[in-house]
Amino acid sequence: MAEDLPGNGWKWKWSFCLLNIGMVGMTVSLLISGYVQSQVERAIGGSTWAGYFSAQAHPWFIQGMVWREVFGVVFFFGFVILVWDLLTIGKTETRKAEPNLIGRINYFCYRLVIFTSKFRTLDYTCS
Repeated sequence: MAEDLPGNGWKWKWSFCLLNIGMVGMTVSLLISGYVQSQVERAIGGSTWAGYFSAQAHPWFIQGMVWREVFGVVFFFGFVILVWDLLTIGKTETRKAEPNLIGRINYFCYRLVIFTSKFRTLDYTCS
């Protein structure tokens, strides 16, 4: 499938991988930070302001937030590559266009409109 694409389709492959890695990484880092925050703030700190601030200053919470940002950048690069691929797709296309399912559906809809337009011109009033 990708053999026919320019550059062997590297853009969509990289964007797919980077988007997935970025999303999973952000999810896992927020999961770890959330566990740490809830454990330190609620279980150890007793849901006080001191517990809240000690949870925000905990090294694992801070590390989770840093990793969230790192994986957010990975996700952003994947999104940029995806947009780049979508904007440049087909510009260097050399294959001949073949009739496809969309073309057949459009033709069917066109014929259906012509067929039903004949019934719109009939007068259905009773005189």
